[in-house]
Amino acid sequence: MRCKCPCCGNYTLYDACANAVCHVCCWHDHVMNRSDSEHCGGINAVSLSQARDNYKAFGACAKALIGHASPPSPEELPRNNRLNKWRNYFRRIGDVIRYNKHDLTHPLAQTKGRVQGVKAEIDCGPYFFYVKHTCPECRAVLSRRKREKVVNSESEEAKNYDFSLDDMSLQGNVRFVTYYFACPDCQVSYEIRELKRLEKEEKQYERQQQRAARRIARRAKGRGKEKK
Repeated sequence: MRCKCPCCGNYTLYDACANAVCHVCCWHDHVMNRSDSEHCGGINAVSLSQARDNYKAFGACAKALIGHASPPSPEELPRNNRLNKWRNYFRRIGDVIRYNKHDLTHPLAQTKGRVQGVKAEIDCGPYFFYVKHTCPECRAVLSRRKREKVVNSESEEAKNYDFSLDDMSLQGNVRFVTYYFACPDCQVSYEIRELKRLEKEEKQYERQQQRAARRIARRAKGRGKEKK
């Protein structure tokens, strides 16, 4: 599975933060630069934010590496990696996101109640979000929506939520993220499990109708032969 380069935006890496070098912009992917885009020093001579500006200006993360940069291949372009984009997205939000309590610049530290972790509850694979879904009532195209709620592990409503994640348990304020689909015309919302059930029933009904039509066609064909 290809991963997106944080500097040029092309899918040239095969694993995030694996100390790999992008051949398009010559950026050395490292966990330190991903966590802090303003960090300068170490493997890369410039910060990630400066490298992005340099790539837009002259096609490389630094002037000294212009001669080593090469154009991306067609399979590395962002428009040809839409499915990899969803896979990387769900892999990222499925992990626990923690932050330093003294770092008030982090987006999670600025949320009300100081969120210590994020857990995404997804009842489907990434392909389910990639395809279009229609409303069972009016046949309009459904739009994906996100629902977020911060729950404390020691509160009374914590018994209605699952704080376990792999082999650990989340503590403190946890933001639970769930997704659902909504119809823009009839203003009806569908949970993922409900939508999957309705689509499955609709497919089964269509198959039954097709089988019935084939049986009727065979009977009509047999009667025509008997008359002859």
